[in-house]
Amino acid sequence: MTEQVQQTAGLELADIANATQIMKAAIERGVFRAEEMSGVAGVFDKFNAFLAQIEAQQKAQAEADVEAAVEKDAE
Repeated sequence: MTEQVQQTAGLELADIANATQIMKAAIERGVFRAEEMSGVAGVFDKFNAFLAQIEAQQKAQAEADVEAAVEKDAE
């Protein structure tokens, strides 16, 4: 499903990760006015949560793949 989302949107996870790094650098450098910070921080938090969710799904899938391979080898 992750691959399907990437193809549909024309984005890759790396694009979102890069966007979060750009936002973080801009925030650290004081690019945004105080009244803009909550909006930027909200998007930053959403991107980070999305990336964490995908990472967790990928980790779970990798673990399931290893388990399946071990079970197949045991047969």
